[in-house]
Amino acid sequence: MVEAGSRSMTFIIDSEERDVAPTLLFTNSFGCQELIYCTGKHEVDPQYTRDAAYMGGIRVNYRITEQRTFNADTGYLGTDMANWADDLFRSDEVYLVNFIGGVAKVGKRVTLSDSKSKRDNLRDSMPRFTFSYTYAQRQHNVLDLQRAGRIFDNTFDNTFN
Repeated sequence: MVEAGSRSMTFIIDSEERDVAPTLLFTNSFGCQELIYCTGKHEVDPQYTRDAAYMGGIRVNYRITEQRTFNADTGYLGTDMANWADDLFRSDEVYLVNFIGGVAKVGKRVTLSDSKSKRDNLRDSMPRFTFSYTYAQRQHNVLDLQRAGRIFDNTFDNTFN
């Protein structure tokens, strides 16, 4: 409960709410690092390229290349936040941030591949940006040992639970 004079407001913390995904650390236009917390939808869209050949009369995949693309949504932003969030899309240095036990740990470097930061001046619209990113490293099958023990990531669909 927060009180200011004779007024009070009660807030309820919902521990069942999903994690913020993703949280990104990026270098802004002034060379300073900043965090952005995305509260909208987050999804994984892996693409696979398979090279196959016949060996001993059996067709076998001898090389499988994965390009794991993540699609993220900032959630609704205020106008000033939207102007600030544009810096993320200009940045050439972006990292994932994981929170382990309430402590922020800088994770893998990522590369932004697509972004939509269109907005308008209508009174009843709020900016909401979407973007895609991939791991900067070539190997996309990543095990994050800092989050070991967790079966499902933030993109898991809880519809049937």
